Amino acid sequence: MKKMLSIVLVFSMLLTALPVYGLSVNSPVSQDLMEDTIRALGVMNGDEKGDLRLGFFVKRSEFAQMMVQGSIYKDTVSGGSNTSIFSDVNYTHWAAEPIKIAVNAGWFSGYLDGTFKPDDYIRIEEAATAILRLLGYTAQDLNGSYPMAQLSKFNSLGLNDGVAKAAGKYLTRGDLLVIFYNLMETDTKAGRPYGETLGYLMVGGRIDYSALVGSVTSGPFVFRGGDLFRMLPFTRDNVTYFKDGRETANLTIQPYDVYYYSKNLRTIWVYSQKVSGLYTRALPSAVSPTSVMVAGNTYAVGTGEATYKLSDRGNFSIGEMVTLLIGMNGEVVDVIAPDLSNGIQYGVVTKSEKVSYEDGAGRIIIESSVMVACTDGVLRQYMTGNTMFSKGNIVSVTISNTETVVKNVSPSYFSGSLNSDVTRYGTYEIAKGVEIIDTNTRGDFMSVYPQRLEGSLLSSYNIRYFTLDGDGKVDRMILNNVTGDLETYGMVTDVEETTTVIESPPSADPLAPVIPPVINKTGIYEYQISGMKGVHTTNGKLLEISEGPSVFWYIDGKVDNIYNMSGFILDALNQVSATRLNETYKVAQDVQVYQRVGGEYFLVNVATVSNTNEFNLVGYRDSGFRAGGLIRVIVATKK
Repeated sequence: MKKMLSIVLVFSMLLTALPVYGLSVNSPVSQDLMEDTIRALGVMNGDEKGDLRLGFFVKRSEFAQMMVQGSIYKDTVSGGSNTSIFSDVNYTHWAAEPIKIAVNAGWFSGYLDGTFKPDDYIRIEEAATAILRLLGYTAQDLNGSYPMAQLSKFNSLGLNDGVAKAAGKYLTRGDLLVIFYNLMETDTKAGRPYGETLGYLMVGGRIDYSALVGSVTSGPFVFRGGDLFRMLPFTRDNVTYFKDGRETANLTIQPYDVYYYSKNLRTIWVYSQKVSGLYTRALPSAVSPTSVMVAGNTYAVGTGEATYKLSDRGNFSIGEMVTLLIGMNGEVVDVIAPDLSNGIQYGVVTKSEKVSYEDGAGRIIIESSVMVACTDGVLRQYMTGNTMFSKGNIVSVTISNTETVVKNVSPSYFSGSLNSDVTRYGTYEIAKGVEIIDTNTRGDFMSVYPQRLEGSLLSSYNIRYFTLDGDGKVDRMILNNVTGDLETYGMVTDVEETTTVIESPPSADPLAPVIPPVINKTGIYEYQISGMKGVHTTNGKLLEISEGPSVFWYIDGKVDNIYNMSGFILDALNQVSATRLNETYKVAQDVQVYQRVGGEYFLVNVATVSNTNEFNLVGYRDSGFRAGGLIRVIVATKK
């Protein structure tokens, strides 16, 4: 059973393997990871639009600045210099101070005529000499004469891995991107990884990207309205957005959302999770709480602002209704009155149960709790007094300063359809930033981007509920199991079905009624789902399935039924699509690829089996979903 819930930020990057700007095909890391690491380090930040201009040659002045930014002196650079140490580098020159630092550190020197030639392009032997000095090497550590001695040592340390430039050649920004990344992993003369000497966390010999991003991220901040980019130190060009931990093409931010940003990475993270309910406890005390209990759950308090507001001197007291604004790591960033938070939410019930908790006076409170998958993709908990709700129901949630009101709502069917490019639903226009979730009656849910529905004509049966914004545009949609993404796919690896017939002994009384035989049916089904093995057993019935790719149905978290999938031979395969007889099929992002060896199945990736000259491939698609038809499982066998 699949559920998508994005609450905690996970810094993750798309790791492609395309060789760009000198990156070797055999490089152990991707171009994307290198670029983002160097951006985060501040060595390169790009132009005003964030373009790193990797194909441009690098001037000596620009290289000096990169050296300083990649050193322990990066935080010592001020706005300018008050002295001119070279005749062609006036103290007003933009790079006067970086050049001065680089020269004083011994990495660089000028020319005999007293010039630095800041606008000359940097050659590989010049860069190699400077970087070796940065690592602590001197002329006494080199064998031979300049420049071959420097290049030989540079190469032996692996600093040029992924850069194919001979002596005398100019370096591009793309070349230096790779060199500076290599530099962070290279040991200094003293034997310590250079990145570690700068204070960065190293894991497996490489800078820990998650820790690095955290160190250059500003926030948390609470958005109060207006133009967000008036509050940021960069423009909206070439910006990467994350909403509730998932990358998104367009930024949608509402008042009282929590946001973070990285200037170096030109990235914005927005979190919309809000928890509303009764404030019942402050831990260790209300004097200075480090965690609080709201609606029966405990949340860490992460900012001084939130600590003050939840303290006995602040705005909110135990026993009052509050709304907690939650940050990237699930901590409380701020607290507001409930009527300021979300107005009204719509979603699908995923769970409803009785819960008990202790209030601030030590009393045991028993209430009903309902978990609602809201249309923004966030799973929220609400306390509803004694009212219980059925899993899969569509509800509205209205929050005030005194209570939370959860109500069942009737489906809003409409006799139109969603067009192929997801811009109109019947006569209604689709709003920019529309919130869409796919759901089923089991309470499963998943956020859906509009692009996922392109080419799918959905009728009123496929859309369980929708709402309109103030301009009459559709701003929320709750779908009725249209993508196939809510199903669980996997591989049945072994089937053992047994039918036993037990005959009753014949009676001596010819008039006695005939007792029918007892038929016992048992089934044992071994399976793998995304590499995880399991066994499903049945008594009294047989599933009548065979070994192979299958769909697994769950009830209350346990396998209840299994259905085989039908497959077809693939002629070609890549990460996003497959072809058969000139027909192209989409491959699901979470496709499971199993290589069959003998009678066993081994989970592998697409790249391992994509060579159809080496493997026979059979693809298995979902069926019966308006926006489905994706290949979910692939079985590969060697030819």
